[in-house]
Amino acid sequence: MKTMEATGGSLADGVIELSYTRTPSETSIFDEQDALKTATKRCKAWGFKKADAFSGEQTSCRDQLGSRCDVYMVTKKYQCVGKG
Repeated sequence: MKTMEATGGSLADGVIELSYTRTPSETSIFDEQDALKTATKRCKAWGFKKADAFSGEQTSCRDQLGSRCDVYMVTKKYQCVGKG
């Protein structure tokens, strides 16, 4: 099980991006509840009440070796909601 970490976002848009890395042989599994807690904590630091997950994840190649990818980065976005 992978742990998501904050890797980006936009205060103006109220969006948090959490990511983890995996090799081609690993399965893409992460703790959804833990990720939501992390996103909510970030949103609260920005003055929002909670975070809601966008559906789906984005997978991109982080480290390429020749024509194949050695390390993938999987990113999920969360919307901060409830100002104040």
